[in-house]
Amino acid sequence: MAAERDSDDELSADSDDESESEEEESEESEESEEEEEPQMTWEEAKAAGNALYTKKDYRNSIPMYTQAIALNPTMAALYGNRAAAHLMMGSYPKVLDDCSAAIKLDETFVKAYYRSAKANLLMGNTTGAIAMFRECLLRDADNKSYHAEKNQAELVVERVARLEGHLQKRKFKEALSVAESTLKLCPAAKHIKLMHVQALNGVGRQSEAFSICSRLLRDAPTDAGLLALRAKCLYLQGNFEQASNHVRHALRSDPDNKEFVKLFKLIKKLEAKKAEGNKHFKFARWQEAIDSYTECLEIDPENGSFNAKLYCNRGTCYAKMRKHAEAVDDCTRALELDAEYAKALMRRAASLQALGELENLENAVRDLTKAMELSEDSKELQKSLREAKGMLKNAKRKDFYKILGCARDAREPDIKKAYRKAALKWHPDRWVSKTEREQKVAETNFKQVSEAYEVLSDPQKRSRYDSGVDIDDLDNEHAGRGGGGGFGGMDPNDLFSMFMGGGMGGMGGGMGGGMGGGARRAPQGFGGF
Repeated sequence: MAAERDSDDELSADSDDESESEEEESEESEESEEEEEPQMTWEEAKAAGNALYTKKDYRNSIPMYTQAIALNPTMAALYGNRAAAHLMMGSYPKVLDDCSAAIKLDETFVKAYYRSAKANLLMGNTTGAIAMFRECLLRDADNKSYHAEKNQAELVVERVARLEGHLQKRKFKEALSVAESTLKLCPAAKHIKLMHVQALNGVGRQSEAFSICSRLLRDAPTDAGLLALRAKCLYLQGNFEQASNHVRHALRSDPDNKEFVKLFKLIKKLEAKKAEGNKHFKFARWQEAIDSYTECLEIDPENGSFNAKLYCNRGTCYAKMRKHAEAVDDCTRALELDAEYAKALMRRAASLQALGELENLENAVRDLTKAMELSEDSKELQKSLREAKGMLKNAKRKDFYKILGCARDAREPDIKKAYRKAALKWHPDRWVSKTEREQKVAETNFKQVSEAYEVLSDPQKRSRYDSGVDIDDLDNEHAGRGGGGGFGGMDPNDLFSMFMGGGMGGMGGGMGGGMGGGARRAPQGFGGF
């Protein structure tokens, strides 16, 4: 038992030692706290904030002013200083809070009214801005700056009224100009930004409108109106799937909104009608596809991006039906809606080539050149451009398609039909009773018709001709563009007789007087052959 008591005494002694040690540590801690830097006074905190503000370190000046306010919450100037820092940071609602607090403490503090007026104007709250500028002028009637900025606020009122009028009348170009000039005075005005988005959509600048909506949604991710507006941007860009998703989210917040429901139904209607046209296209029902695309175009004339695709699709159908003039018209409409639509440029170029004529071919080369600039490197596009340049070169010489009176995409039966018609028209035996001059014209034309048919009825020669090989070198299968040599060909009378199966009855076997009694000409341009 004695041993146990001794042990307890030792434990007790140890405890006493620990207690003394803790007391010593406590004393050292108190001494350490006494050695720490003393807390700043409100004057010192204010001075520190002012120093940071002067250095344009507005973010770090705000905590200093906040510390000063905590130490002296009844001094209006401290709230005014913090409001000034918030103003420079673009935290306009906080500016209004601090200015309101300052005015409650000191109704004569004119800087608080002025900073409140500035923040209100920047946010587009013209009513609040004008009221605060009037308060400034009550206290300093001769201040020119107050008068000038009050006039700016009143100008914003007038511009917003004009902006709303332009949008209502669908004058989007004018609305855009007013919105952009107004936002220079009110860069944080949400309602003006929303009207700016409408104007951008109206002039076809949906990407910019979408970016503005996205920035606004960061501060208000569940705002139904903003979601619907961004849905409209997506819709006008042709992104129907995402547009529908946005409208669905907006309807969850505002299920009775008629505008949201209208947009959702519009998207579904367009999707259905376009799908109908695409199905007809897939099965080569060209006229039915044209009818569906035409009906789809009538649903919403405002959707430029989507309608550009519809025009291009319809133009492709016309081209399949070999109605190239209509195809060119539709592709032109598509490009009026989307000037950088490479597919429409390519489609128009193909139909312009099919139509022929020098001007059309020049435009085709121009379209394909622009398509090359807009598209990634494409071997197919490069090939099309080379072919168009070859056709243009051909057009600047003798145009065999024009001579025969057939399209550049004419098939073999069409070429034969065209030759028969042209040959019968210009056969010299039909012109024997005409003047000598008229007979010579007929003779020349008949020779050209025969030469054209000889080239276009031969697939290899036609291919070389279309690719730009010189006419005089078409018989040389190794010739390139711009080569030399001669073009032989057969006698026009022989070609005609072969084609007509041995004669023309009353026209006889020869060419008549105009061709020298049916005389044959020797092949030319082959030297000693």
